[in-house]
Amino acid sequence: MMEPVCRLDHVSKIIGSKTIIEDISLDIYPGEVFGLLGPNGAGKTTTMRMMVGLMSMSKGNILIQGHSIRDHFEQAIAHVGAIIEQPQLYNYLTGYENLIHFARMAEHVTDDRIEEIVELVGLADRIDDKVKTYSLGMRQRLGLAQALLHSPSLLILDEPTNGLDPAGIREIRNYLRRLAQEEGVSVVVSSHLLAEMQLMCDRIAIIDKGKLLDVQSVETFLNSAHQHMITFTVDPLHQAVQVMEDHAVPVRHVTDHEFKVMLEKEQIPDVVQHLVQAKVKIYGIRPAGEKTLEERFLEMTGGKAQ
Repeated sequence: MMEPVCRLDHVSKIIGSKTIIEDISLDIYPGEVFGLLGPNGAGKTTTMRMMVGLMSMSKGNILIQGHSIRDHFEQAIAHVGAIIEQPQLYNYLTGYENLIHFARMAEHVTDDRIEEIVELVGLADRIDDKVKTYSLGMRQRLGLAQALLHSPSLLILDEPTNGLDPAGIREIRNYLRRLAQEEGVSVVVSSHLLAEMQLMCDRIAIIDKGKLLDVQSVETFLNSAHQHMITFTVDPLHQAVQVMEDHAVPVRHVTDHEFKVMLEKEQIPDVVQHLVQAKVKIYGIRPAGEKTLEERFLEMTGGKAQ
């Protein structure tokens, strides 16, 4: 089985008498975009700060490429690139000068590597301009370039799309997907933009009140509801609705030639058989719409807003 790039092993954070993070364990694998999802104050940023050594753990351990953040910090953090909150940049320098400055702090960052990263994040046309002239999206991209200079195997980004316009959000999402798929980098992101996490992530961890509620692939998470809303297009409609009532299947909504019912997957063939036996013509059967990540998230966290 593939070894995780990062492993959180029963990690807790306690401040005074308050437990901020409670016994979180999870694995993050090469080449995936992994999302931390939870309401404000759930503990996402605290978890990320512990992952990069900006905050100590009260219990447990975090391993990066097999090295403990607690016991072998330098070996572990050498594999990490991160932006926690906002990227710190020098406004009076050009984008390229910023990267040169940060490259001096790492080993073996060549001029070719800098050029490669500039191309990857799409800043080739503006890299020689002063950072003070950059838009917020360009600053985020330069921050990404800075975090990627030393070829990390783990990239940790706290709210990477915060404050960006829709075009900037799409750009950052595309860069992160490319990093994971083409470079094999493990990317950990947090975000309050649920729809964006749905498009960006391969797997998500749901965190609420410092506790890990679940870890699933986005696809599994969205489709894990026990029942599904199914739309039937039929004729005659009134007869189909009567068949549903005769078999104790509650009809949720009726429009011209269509009705909707909530069914478990195994029930769908039985409903079709009942309609056919009643000589109801069936013109279509389709899901009434998959649940969004936001809907599933609110179900799990009790309907709390972000």
